[in-house]
Amino acid sequence: MPCSYGNQNCSACGSTPDIQQLFTYQNGSCYVTDCQTIGNLKNGWICNSCYNGDQQVTSGQYFDGTNCVNECPQGQQAGDFTSYICEVVNQGQGVGCDQGDQNCDGCGQNDYYTQQFTYNNGVNQCQVTNCSTNGVRFLNGYVCNSCSTASGSGNIPKGKFYDHKTCTDTCPSGYKADQSTGFVCQAPPNPGTQVQCSQDSQTCNGCGNNPDTVNMFKHVSGQNCSVIDCHQYAFSASVNGWICKSCALATGSDNIPQGEYYDENADTCVKSCPIGTSASANTDYLCRPVPVAVPCSNDSSTCKGCGSDVATQGYFNYVSGNNCIVQDCTQATKFNGWVCNSCSFVNAQTPFQGKYYNGSSCTDNCPPGQSASAATGYTCQVINPGVPVACSKDAQTCGGCGSTSDIQNLFSKSKGNLCEVTDCSSNIIGSNLNGWICNSCQNASGSGNIAAGQYFDGKTCVKNCPPGQQASADTGFVCQYPPSPGTSVACSTDSSTCGGCGTTNSIQNLFTHGKGNLCSVTDCNLSVIGSNLNGWVCNSCQNASGGANVAAGQYFDGKTCVKNCPIGQQASVDTGFVCQNPPNPGASVTCSTDSSTCAGCGATNTIQNLFTHGQGNICSVTDCKLSVVGSNLNGWVCNSCQNASGGANVAAGQYFDGKTCVKNCPIGQQASVDTGFVCQNPPNPGASVTCSTDSSTCAGCGATNTIQNLFTHGQGNICSVTDCKLSVVGSNLNGWVCKSCSSASGSSNIPVGQYYDGKTCVADCPSGQSATADTGYVCKPLSNPASGNNNQSTASNASLITFILGFAAILNLLF
Repeated sequence: MPCSYGNQNCSACGSTPDIQQLFTYQNGSCYVTDCQTIGNLKNGWICNSCYNGDQQVTSGQYFDGTNCVNECPQGQQAGDFTSYICEVVNQGQGVGCDQGDQNCDGCGQNDYYTQQFTYNNGVNQCQVTNCSTNGVRFLNGYVCNSCSTASGSGNIPKGKFYDHKTCTDTCPSGYKADQSTGFVCQAPPNPGTQVQCSQDSQTCNGCGNNPDTVNMFKHVSGQNCSVIDCHQYAFSASVNGWICKSCALATGSDNIPQGEYYDENADTCVKSCPIGTSASANTDYLCRPVPVAVPCSNDSSTCKGCGSDVATQGYFNYVSGNNCIVQDCTQATKFNGWVCNSCSFVNAQTPFQGKYYNGSSCTDNCPPGQSASAATGYTCQVINPGVPVACSKDAQTCGGCGSTSDIQNLFSKSKGNLCEVTDCSSNIIGSNLNGWICNSCQNASGSGNIAAGQYFDGKTCVKNCPPGQQASADTGFVCQYPPSPGTSVACSTDSSTCGGCGTTNSIQNLFTHGKGNLCSVTDCNLSVIGSNLNGWVCNSCQNASGGANVAAGQYFDGKTCVKNCPIGQQASVDTGFVCQNPPNPGASVTCSTDSSTCAGCGATNTIQNLFTHGQGNICSVTDCKLSVVGSNLNGWVCNSCQNASGGANVAAGQYFDGKTCVKNCPIGQQASVDTGFVCQNPPNPGASVTCSTDSSTCAGCGATNTIQNLFTHGQGNICSVTDCKLSVVGSNLNGWVCKSCSSASGSSNIPVGQYYDGKTCVADCPSGQSATADTGYVCKPLSNPASGNNNQSTASNASLITFILGFAAILNLLF
């Protein structure tokens, strides 16, 4: 029987405890446990439950008030909506909650509400099937409105609105109800603040796990959404962390409980999470048990090292360094040491009560003979310790035993400067070998150890170093060639450091400073030298003995040390012993604008730096062969490099056509020192126009600096367009520009015409408009439209005057 009404018990199946106790709750419904024991206790739910049983104990499925009957008395009916009790049906009036689909799904938030309605085809609306207090179990605005005119007795309280408690004819002060509110009394919306829960920056998907919750939010911008109405009655689904956060500061009354976090156990918003839990945007503001970070990242970017399978790795979120943290201990179902350790400090609601993993569960202590630490991934293992080695630099930690925290964590501190490998098992050490580990573990007992050997050859532990190499405590038991110092080279630029011997600290640190400007490579056998070569390194190490990492050769060709530079290149102390093409200087050009720098030789620092300043305004390209020259051309570069020998990176030509150097400009263009040797169309000046307003500038010739700068000032109030062919002129037109350029030859960028119609230059203004110097040659409507444009008006006036004078002359002759 559906008489649980979602309460997870059978309290709604009867009005007294005696009847309620006859029912058993299961999976959302209730049924009479034993129909043989009901005795005289009957109601509609009992009749129907026991009549439909295998034995059909009751005599009917409906209750007439006294007995179970098969049919209700005449004029009465029964069903689920009347709790199977026979009664006179009081139908409600139609209300518009059918949503146009001829069913009543829109009349309530769930089936408990909507099943109280029947669709009436006559009025095309839904109506409450039975408005009696027995028939209506769940009130809302549509129920109240439908039943407000129901006749008969025993109905629910009359009233066309629902005030969140009962049906009423008037809403509380400040509240209102109508069709738009579902006839529910509501106060004006009480919005929440913005929270960043949008996942797509377009909707509020992400702010809830079902459409009802998502629809409580309004998208504002980006990831920001806000709760539309924080009133308690506005929520058709349970609240969540984002709702709590948004509504935490909402003003007014009847709101959900204030608190920016959501406590799932208490099913409410709280101002602070219970002890052992915390909430933030990362937990969607849900109070979650607090895990700790553990060093299980093996790549310092992901948590792939935190588990042997993708599912376990997925429990973790990367934090920083080699640290990861279990994101939600309540969701983890697989165990390992990292999971146990991260979750060991959360509250008792999780199964992770212990920071070590014993192979089946989390434990506070490993079994006898086993231990666990970060080195074992907090998994209990039979330990196989190494002997103490003197790798502690501070007598307090094992930080000197390895260059990474992964290696350092393999050691346990002993006395003084001694540390020992905690467990020499190869599956613990993994790929984290070095000399100290090899030396500590060389005699470790047991099976599964790393390779036996007291020295590290760069790959594994060995008993003897490769020929020509040696190892000791001074080398950290790493096999190395004996020191092989290089000869002195003059690369110090300050006579105190070797900063001039390389462009990086890695190269500079290879050198030891001697006297004056002399430095020498400290050890030409160091492996780091092979990837940090330059000319000074090659020259210093060219004759060093056993320089396995440096090819013999005094010059650097950009890849390695060579005895001779490639054909056509040369190297010397001046090039830092780097093989280079010999310089290919350009000729002098007069592009300096300040007689001290070459700033006038190019629009960018890159181009300016290609030049070397001479005397006065003279500059020249320093080296026309440099590859950077080819992609930084202009007229000055082309002119300087036109006759340079072997200028492979610059096409021969004294002019720049916008793409490359050319010997002749394209047809119709020309270049000279005045154009910076850039090919341009020859200037096409406009005629003089009287647009200067101050007799000193052309500020009156246009409303923008761009237009004003198109003009050159003459005498008095005279200005003229400097060059009507410039492309910038075509997109910066006004009347003065049109007038000046109307007679310019070949002004291909401007239509021919002395007037401006608001879009382009025109020979005549549109009908009804005219232009003169007074309008700035801009076409404007005439005061008398019938007079035509300015030219026509002038012609018409002249004709009229001529006619009048002629007519007067005739009259004189007559009289």
